[in-house]
Amino acid sequence: RQAPKYGGRHAFLQGKFENENDGLACNIKALATFLERMVTEEEKAEQALSQGDRLLRKYMTSVRNTLLTYLKGQINKVLLDNTRSLMLLDVGLSHFDLKPHMVMLTTTACMQLSNMLARNITKLSINDQDPVAELCKQIPLWEPHQIEAAERQDKLHVFQIKTRFLFDEKKMVICDSSNCPVPPRMSSVVLDPDLQFGDLVKPLMEGDTRFKLLETVLVESKSDFQSVTSLKALKAELEKELSTMTNYSVSHQLTISLERIQELITLDAGVDDILTPIKCCLDARKKHLGYLRDLEKGLRSVKKAQRAHARALQEAEEMQAAINNFTRVLKPPKRLKEAADQCNKQLRLEVVHETVTRFEEFGRSPAIKDLSFSPIITYTLKKLTKQKVVVSQSPQLDKQEVKISFLLANGGAEITVLVKRNGSDKILKQFALTEDKLRSLRKADEDATLELPEGAPATGDMLVTFNRAKLADLLFDAAAGR
Repeated sequence: RQAPKYGGRHAFLQGKFENENDGLACNIKALATFLERMVTEEEKAEQALSQGDRLLRKYMTSVRNTLLTYLKGQINKVLLDNTRSLMLLDVGLSHFDLKPHMVMLTTTACMQLSNMLARNITKLSINDQDPVAELCKQIPLWEPHQIEAAERQDKLHVFQIKTRFLFDEKKMVICDSSNCPVPPRMSSVVLDPDLQFGDLVKPLMEGDTRFKLLETVLVESKSDFQSVTSLKALKAELEKELSTMTNYSVSHQLTISLERIQELITLDAGVDDILTPIKCCLDARKKHLGYLRDLEKGLRSVKKAQRAHARALQEAEEMQAAINNFTRVLKPPKRLKEAADQCNKQLRLEVVHETVTRFEEFGRSPAIKDLSFSPIITYTLKKLTKQKVVVSQSPQLDKQEVKISFLLANGGAEITVLVKRNGSDKILKQFALTEDKLRSLRKADEDATLELPEGAPATGDMLVTFNRAKLADLLFDAAAGR
């Protein structure tokens, strides 16, 4: 394709194609077409294909698998596949990330994405119960004309991803197929009932370890094996080493290694039959070391995010406590008060704060703050008389079983006189004391009294008389939760 351009200097090649129809250009064009169809051709029913297309599909499948295997091998030589470690670390980081995460897609992009998932769901599904596959089954396969119609009035959709708690399960394993942390129900990995997590760290897989013992011997040996070109020469060098060996552990390993080398000599094997497995083991260890280092680096990031999350929570708690305290007392901030003073203005909040402070004594003490508290206490008349809270009572109460209850609410108090009749308490009389009346009780002399109902001495209807000071103490103790 475009042979004059990509067959010359643009591709850093010497010379150029003079004719796009020459043999080399035609071959390259055919190869480009073949590779394009191999990657992009849609699945079609076998009977809908011609014999040539069926043969071409067979070749494409074979070449594609071989090519992908080769590319993967070449990539693994220079790049470390850190998908597993990155996915695991992302799960840890997501739980300490409080920022919202948004994804924006157009309507046509959503339709094309669902089509792509539906067509390749057999390759993407982790197992038979894959929830993504179940969701895709509920979405229709969009026809081209439907996508074109949506494109004419395309809209942007904003999705907020639930990154912190995408799964509600508490058990997690690493899926062997996708390298993603998923619940056991979505993976073929079997998790013991008493375990919460599977193997989160990938174990070292060395492959052929038949010559691992020989590897240790070669490292411990003092001989130079660079000139060794055959197994017989290697065996001779190791036998010399064994004759002068003083370390029993290494000499035992050396003896076993010599036996294995002799087996290979018998099979007419070469030096490469030993060096290749050793090299593969070294490469595997090198890759695993890189994986562990990436994991260690990522764990430091998780720890850092954890500390930042703890600080954010502490700041949020402190701010919430300050907000709660402000809503409870409505005290203006210091800076706001200073600004008002400089302007010789009085803040309305100061007036409200003073009013709230007066209410603090009744039902808003620190012991019961942040609660909706309306305490009610009940005493018998005899007990109140014994405690000298009640000074005197009406003669009509002398021969009856009387109780008096006190309800503190809305800054005031409600006093109820109860008389027991037919086995149950009946309300005889109720009196209400306002907030101002309660505050006046504390200012009264020790011997001052309160007759209820008020004005009773003039009418002669007095029911009960309280000692003001002792009644105030009783009510304040109840308000403080004592």
